[in-house]
Amino acid sequence: MENSYNQFIAIGAALMLSAPAVLFMYRDAVSRITEALLDAIELTLARRAQHSGSRHGDEIHQTLFTHQ
Repeated sequence: MENSYNQFIAIGAALMLSAPAVLFMYRDAVSRITEALLDAIELTLARRAQHSGSRHGDEIHQTLFTHQ
């Protein structure tokens, strides 16, 4: 049992140490994924605002994309 715990810790540490290198190598892909996620969030919030009959969608867009 002790051996599997140590292996789990070693694998977790290796993943945490290698994650920044992978993100640096593929930063263009990470940027596109982040942009797609923000677009999806904005669409979801705009749809919710539209269904509730309010105009918060415009305010949300301004908050997310103009105060960078």
